[in-house]
Amino acid sequence: MVPTGAEIRKRRKALKMTQQELADSVGLARSYIAMIESEKAKNVSAHHMKHIGRVLGFTSQDEQPISILVNKIRADYLSNDRQVDDCLAAAESILINANERDLDSVGELHLLKAEMYSKQKNYPEAVRNACLAEQIFRQTGNIFNACLASFELANIDLVKSNISQALERFLLIDQKVAINKIIDSAFLPRLYLSIAICAVEVNDFDIMRTYLAKSEKLIAKAPEQKRDLLLATKYFLLGVSLNEAMSFLDAAEAFEKAYQHYESANDQMRAIRMRTNLARTYLQSGDTRKAYEVATEAYALKKTVDGWPASLAESELLIAEIAFAEKDYAKALSFCRLVLENSALDDSRRARTHRLIAQVSLQRGDRSEFERQMHAAVSLLRGNYSLMPLLNEILFEYMELTVTTKSPSA
Repeated sequence: MVPTGAEIRKRRKALKMTQQELADSVGLARSYIAMIESEKAKNVSAHHMKHIGRVLGFTSQDEQPISILVNKIRADYLSNDRQVDDCLAAAESILINANERDLDSVGELHLLKAEMYSKQKNYPEAVRNACLAEQIFRQTGNIFNACLASFELANIDLVKSNISQALERFLLIDQKVAINKIIDSAFLPRLYLSIAICAVEVNDFDIMRTYLAKSEKLIAKAPEQKRDLLLATKYFLLGVSLNEAMSFLDAAEAFEKAYQHYESANDQMRAIRMRTNLARTYLQSGDTRKAYEVATEAYALKKTVDGWPASLAESELLIAEIAFAEKDYAKALSFCRLVLENSALDDSRRARTHRLIAQVSLQRGDRSEFERQMHAAVSLLRGNYSLMPLLNEILFEYMELTVTTKSPSA
């Protein structure tokens, strides 16, 4: 069905789509879309009109457009994300009846399914649907939605701790955004902040600061309902940057603001993480009393959240480090044992735990245990390129302690 200009305007507004979004979807200028809607454009090609019709979901008179059904499923999912299974079943039913003229809507449906499967932590299905969506959008020339599909894949990499791959994907999306001059006040701040978060994970603070600065110009223009999450991420990154600069009081203030914004956005997990970051900042500043108070508060909150063993281990290791700083070696060892019992422990945390046990052993005068634990830490990290900075740090510490400590004190 080839729609008229008035029908295009009516359908676009019903879908809550801007002229710019429609223009980006079909590869035309926003001003040209405005002319088509007002029926002032002359000699508009049938190809362009059909493409617009497909994007807006126009079908025959007796059918409900697939795009409307997709938006209904999205609304149901966003209003109550507990009914994910029902939404996935509805999406599958629509896909069975879809055909080639509905390609863009089919792509949107696969993208929505990817998001829902991610919510369920079913990452293989999430990846499969995001890849299908990306392929469809490339086929239809919908560059913006192709970027959204790539963004979903990068987020899955990030969740699965494939940080380097996630960063590579995010930077490729940024290149496509720049080449195609895509301007979207909701998407771009999320993209820039995601790049900054990955940069922090790989210790590239120059990239982090660059993209944090780029995001700050856009956060104020973002939709109000997304602003709290964006501001929370901004203050988290600011806290990380200030910590690196050893401005601990300012960093603590930034983490506190991040916590408040995550609370406002009802993001409990990230809010709790900000308490952990705040505790570590207090430890770095030498305020072990505040560090212990905040760390134990975060640890207690994490215990109330199901399926979060890796983050529990991070809190246990932090409390052990605080106990070591306070020379409470029995408590430090007790929490180190809890960390090592955690089945979700990664090599980085396991190595840091062995190093801490080695430090406690040295303080207690047990040189052989110190050697054994240091060797355990090194063997975990050797051959892992991404953990090379931690390996070098531990090797340097081992050599320094070996040279300077001839007879460890009791």
